[in-house]
Amino acid sequence: MTADQLREFARRQPFAPFTIHMNDGSRLKVSGPDVLFVPTPWKFNAILSLGQDRFTIIYLRNIAHISARGAWPKTSGRKRRNGPPDDDT
Repeated sequence: MTADQLREFARRQPFAPFTIHMNDGSRLKVSGPDVLFVPTPWKFNAILSLGQDRFTIIYLRNIAHISARGAWPKTSGRKRRNGPPDDDT
């Protein structure tokens, strides 16, 4: 998971809550766009506000996957390479 992908999830319009599943099996629920902070210069970490003056720092390489409803957000990250063209001749 890249910082840009995580930012795209947080910026979806309309926002849809999602869950971050960590490699250790823990789950972090993101209930709104204002609880997840991924500052632009950061590439490897994010901060999730848990409420009541609590927060957690997420090391992005420890994210196993994200679960959410709706379409995958459009990202500006890497583009998939196409394989070699088929030779129909």
